[in-house]
Formats: sequence, structure tokens, C-alpha cells
Amino acid sequence: MIKQITSRQNLLKAMRQVQKNHGSAGIDHMPVTRLSEHMSIDKFALTNKVKAGEYLPQAILGVEIPKENGNLPVGKAGKRLLGIPTYY
Repeated sequence: MIKQITSRQNLLKAMRQVQKNHGSAGIDHMPVTRLSEHMSIDKFALTNKVKAGEYLPQAILGVEIPKENGNLPVGKAGKRLLGIPTYY
């Protein structure tokens, strides 16, 4: 499974999806526009750490976003927590 997750094809697909969705920077403040550059430089170091079981992910930035909730009265908006991970 780790081999599939860290494959070049999967990493590029994930990066394109984040860019397509106009993703936001995580706690590392790295703009989505720098993902491509960063991946080309550090991709092998990151994938090797993951494969060796040495990768320790950073904290995830949590932001609340508005969310309509079917359980709330009409016109009342709820919020849900969205986690924004970092690249490295």
C-alpha cells in the first residue's frame, strides 16, 4: 500500500487535485503554487522516509468552514472543521 501511495503518479495526482481546488497553505505557510517546485526537490527524501517508517507528519491546521446542516432549523448555518495538512 505504501508503494502505491508514494508512487510518482499518485503524488502528482494529489498535487494536481490540491491545485485544482485552490488549496490553502497549512501551518508551514507553503503556498500551493510552490508544491510542484518543492516536490521536484524533496520528493525522494520524503518518500524514502515514509517507506522506512521514519516519517512523522506535522500538525494539521484546523479551520472552521460554514456548513448547512439538515438537523438545524432552516436558515441556521453550522460549521465543520476542515483539516489542512502540510506537504512535509
